[in-house]
Amino acid sequence: MKAPLMPEFINKMENFIKIQLKEKMGRLFIFLVLLFAPGFSVKAIAIFFISASMLPADIKNRRDEAFYFLPFSRKELYLYNLGFLLLLVLASSIITQALWPTTIAEKGMFSIKSINFTLAMFGVVMLCVSQGLDNIGWPFIIVLLDALLGSIGRASINPYSWISFTNQGNILFAFVFAAIICFAGYWIYLKNGGEL
Repeated sequence: MKAPLMPEFINKMENFIKIQLKEKMGRLFIFLVLLFAPGFSVKAIAIFFISASMLPADIKNRRDEAFYFLPFSRKELYLYNLGFLLLLVLASSIITQALWPTTIAEKGMFSIKSINFTLAMFGVVMLCVSQGLDNIGWPFIIVLLDALLGSIGRASINPYSWISFTNQGNILFAFVFAAIICFAGYWIYLKNGGEL
């Protein structure tokens, strides 16, 4: 009879977090401080750089191969990185919003917008590095394009502003679009590694 998978998952996640904190504590600390900014723009900048500094930076610098010998599969690496990132963003959003004088609805919207942006950003950066592009320049261009396309005209006549991960004109449509981008990054990463 096989042992339950949950303890193995938790042990691997714990090891993954230890490795990340040991190797990237300096960078993570700087961006973690920015994550606690009450404004969405500063938080988005922090999310952008944290997303680029995690698995995408390891792939770009060919440090990801060491993880495969530990052993982590590509699927696990993607999910652990995304889970760790979402945990940081959600925890910082909740703490920041708890201290900020806004309504409960505004606090909730801020947290959801942060999650949407995180899903999209991690997917965008993973798509770029999986195609051999860098983890900062091309994702930055894509963010600018998204912001530009989402800000053309009024929201009522520009459907892209509804799904844009920078503008998020409609929070539900933006979530669906961000989830699709995130899944595309996951799919391409696994496909490149022969795990699909």
